[in-house]
Amino acid sequence: MVALAPDFTAAMVARLIGGLAHGLLWTTMAPFVTRVVPADKVGKALAIVFSGNSLGLAIGAPVGTALGTLVGWRSAFLVLAGFGLLLTVLAFFLLPRVQRIPDAVRPSLRKAIAQPGVKAIAIAWPLLVLAHFALFTYIAPFIRAAGFPDYAISLSLTVLGLAGLLGIWIAGLTVDSRPRRSLLITTAAIAVSMAFLPLAVGNFVVALILMTVWGAGIGAIGIYNQSAILRAGGEYQEAANGLTVLTIQLGITIGALYGSAALVAGGPLLVPVAAALPVVVALAIAFGGKRHAYPAGPRERLWLDPRPVQGSARDETQAPTS
Repeated sequence: MVALAPDFTAAMVARLIGGLAHGLLWTTMAPFVTRVVPADKVGKALAIVFSGNSLGLAIGAPVGTALGTLVGWRSAFLVLAGFGLLLTVLAFFLLPRVQRIPDAVRPSLRKAIAQPGVKAIAIAWPLLVLAHFALFTYIAPFIRAAGFPDYAISLSLTVLGLAGLLGIWIAGLTVDSRPRRSLLITTAAIAVSMAFLPLAVGNFVVALILMTVWGAGIGAIGIYNQSAILRAGGEYQEAANGLTVLTIQLGITIGALYGSAALVAGGPLLVPVAAALPVVVALAIAFGGKRHAYPAGPRERLWLDPRPVQGSARDETQAPTS
């Protein structure tokens, strides 16, 4: 529709339809993953799936730009539409069929919000996304104000995308065993990397290191929060996941506006500091939600209380024989 749009209004209508489909895809994708893998592998499976998103962010913009330059923007959109149809066919034949769970409760957004921990995650996660887009949207003005070379903009975007893949890989190794500690450390690292970026003025190497931490953190934080909302939502996990998709879209929108306000009020060099503030708020929410929103994982509970659990494999050798 975009490729064939006769005017800008038609193109925007097509983009609106694409946006609706995008939201629906992200609402259903994570719950689908939970249906096709064992419960103890959900975090790792989500990491594998979300790595495609980070890879797309890393290479999508440069590939799309090159394609548009080579064949024109209308032909570029037609090529992308062709890949979309190909993916549809592959998904139809390759993805396993998932039946509705017998006696499953009806999806209810109201009951999902009432689940302990859901509201905290639905606020903390979008705050992190808001912070990311506040800085990501205006990374070019910051780089120019910091006195970095012209190629630094494209290199920075590539570093952020590749670092996101690294973060997803790390999250895949830790999300099922140490989700709470990993999330808190990652959120704090994002806040520090953003807040310290203005200190890297004139030193592009230091700036790249901080951007690597920022990008890896954002990649990992999505896995930790996605796993957390599915766990907190319980039997209403699909509705809870849909809620976070909605609030994350709001975070993206408000993040760009927030970054713009910070740019006008304080200049490009203060945008990273402004972006770090909502991350600190998200860290406080995560720290306070240790019971329902962001509870400790199996290995963290073992570290906090090393005593054998009744009936576990650890105390089998100590149990009295009959």
